[in-house]
Amino acid sequence: MPRKYIRTTQAKYSNEDLMKALNAIEHEKVLAILAAKRFRIPSLTIYNRLADRFTDTGRGVQTILSKEEESFLIHVIHNFQEWQQPMTPSAVKSIAKDYIIKLGRNDYMDSSLKQWFSGLMMRWKNELKLTKDIKLEK
Repeated sequence: MPRKYIRTTQAKYSNEDLMKALNAIEHEKVLAILAAKRFRIPSLTIYNRLADRFTDTGRGVQTILSKEEESFLIHVIHNFQEWQQPMTPSAVKSIAKDYIIKLGRNDYMDSSLKQWFSGLMMRWKNELKLTKDIKLEK
């Protein structure tokens, strides 16, 4: 079954609004739920900040490769396609795995790169076209 979850990349609130909400809770004795509604911040975010959990983290998880590294990988894939070498999802994962090893990031070697690949396809959907894997025999 294909994934249907699409992560939003832009926060609907700023860090300044979050700080105002936390100050309102501490100094004005406003309830956390009311501050969440007033400043349009998820209540779970406010509760986590009040409990000193996840204090300086950003949204989502950092990707395995940076933007520059991913753009280089996309450039390599385009070169393969110009040389008439069809690129399949498994071939892209294999190239990416070799590239990650060359970069010295061995902590990602246990993952199958499925999640990373689906994120890569979402981020580069306009620039990247791949062929599908098909079995020749049943």
